[in-house]
Amino acid sequence: MTIDKFQLNDFTIQLGDVREMHGFDGIIGSDFFLVNKLIIDFENMAVRKN
Repeated sequence: MTIDKFQLNDFTIQLGDVREMHGFDGIIGSDFFLVNKLIIDFENMAVRKN
């Protein structure tokens, strides 16, 4: 899985249809961010490495 320039190999994903019911393409869990030591900067709308 790759988000922007951050990549995680051997990552288990669960597929499902959330667009029709919830209006978005998917959910990224906190486990992805914890394993990659990423921080979501909501003020600047960016993801950065810790």
